[in-house]
Amino acid sequence: MTFARERLDRIIALALFAAVLVALVFATYVPLASWRSAQLDKLETLQIEEARLTAAIERLSFEEQQLAASSGPQLTWLSEAPGEAAARVQSVVTELAEQAGVRFRSVSPLRASSNEGLETVALRIEFEADLSQMTSLLKAIEYHQPALHVDRATLRRLNRPNTNSEQPQISAQLDLAAPILLRTPR
Repeated sequence: MTFARERLDRIIALALFAAVLVALVFATYVPLASWRSAQLDKLETLQIEEARLTAAIERLSFEEQQLAASSGPQLTWLSEAPGEAAARVQSVVTELAEQAGVRFRSVSPLRASSNEGLETVALRIEFEADLSQMTSLLKAIEYHQPALHVDRATLRRLNRPNTNSEQPQISAQLDLAAPILLRTPR
């Protein structure tokens, strides 16, 4: 009988051990399974959002390429930052002035403005030139693409003695604005 009793005690102990082991497995499996399910749902949501954002980026890149490659007049200066746009505008205006034979006394940045969602960079240029040089510069600015706008102009005729020029000498101050379109860096 002791042998049967020992055997019964061992079977009960093994059954109890197996029950505890099964309980531990279920106690860890159920929370892990629900955590995994929640993480897979989050992953699926993130993948959908990533696909949406990727499609939006591709669409915007395509639109940017179309805008940059359009055969019509380019009205805005494309740039990654306002400072870069201001430097490019200043470089172009200086080149236009050199082509017209005008030498600047000063070039200074003005406060950038934003009208109706369009950002601009602004420069003030001061120079002295004869009338034909000034006219050439103004035509070059007016017909330049991307666009340059003269927001304000102050012109004064200079009365200098001993000037042998047939054209009157002009002192000018022009406030120029250039509309910019900021693109995101890649």
